[in-house]
Amino acid sequence: MDIHNQIIRKKKSGTNRIYKADNREKGWQPSRAAKRFLEKENPQDIIGIDKTIPKDGIYNRESPYVMLGKFDGGGASGYIEKADGDHMYFNLGNNWDVIKQTYRLSDEDMFYLFNIPFLDEIIRNKKTVRFSHDPRNDLNALGKEFEYLMRRGYQYNSKKMFAYAK
Repeated sequence: MDIHNQIIRKKKSGTNRIYKADNREKGWQPSRAAKRFLEKENPQDIIGIDKTIPKDGIYNRESPYVMLGKFDGGGASGYIEKADGDHMYFNLGNNWDVIKQTYRLSDEDMFYLFNIPFLDEIIRNKKTVRFSHDPRNDLNALGKEFEYLMRRGYQYNSKKMFAYAK
């Protein structure tokens, strides 16, 4: 069961309430801020602060390939530039900081609220993942994304820096 489905929201008296289920993702517990956020908001509905960003932050959804990597300040070595218009990728742009500050969410909360649903879509559609940077031993979001895919049956080709579903 993926982490997104482990936070179960049920409607009671017109409000969403969170019920924590078994969490096998390295012990992530939604912070109080994340719980308050989920009680009031659907993460996918609030991204539209900047109208130039797709509602869910996903670009080129129809592509069979996905680009994951480091932002690198938006430069030529970053995953967005390397996606080159023909890879699916996730980017909230400045909305990341706006959402984080507005709702007082941690980077870990943001990862599980936004990156994990994107990864689940990749897995569900068995898309091939290419990496702009070597994800092995990365201690930040790229490493977490890589581990998440590997634990869900993806195979990694280190020479070509891509992963594919078994």
